[in-house]
Amino acid sequence: MSTIIFDYQPSAIFIHNNTLAVFGTNGNNSENIHTIIYIYNIINRASPIDTHKFKISGYYGGGRKLNNGYMYLVSHKFMY
Repeated sequence: MSTIIFDYQPSAIFIHNNTLAVFGTNGNNSENIHTIIYIYNIINRASPIDTHKFKISGYYGGGRKLNNGYMYLVSHKFMY
């Protein structure tokens, strides 16, 4: 087992085989909000490896993982 420290607020986690995906939001105002996705290789559960990081404009709205491993994300951004 391991502990991962995040620099954003995680909202959802998904595991498929040896892959961990963590979805969340960072930022402190509506103009600087981003949805952040970190993907980890967790073959060795004691030492997860950060393999990908994605940053998308807007708030995390929701996400789903299908049985085939595909993950879907909804992010929304207010237009002023």
